[in-house]
Amino acid sequence: MKLREWQKRDNRTPAQIVPLSRQARRVLENLLPITGPSGPVFPNMARRSDK
Repeated sequence: MKLREWQKRDNRTPAQIVPLSRQARRVLENLLPITGPSGPVFPNMARRSDK
């Protein structure tokens, strides 16, 4: 779902909830020790500083 820029900044815009399968949840849980509890799981590769 694409949001307009003002909708992204508006705190009243609800988060999009996506149900995940048990397998997908297991993959993300296994990534937790690597990524940590905060921050992106899959960082934007276009904005890498080590190009």
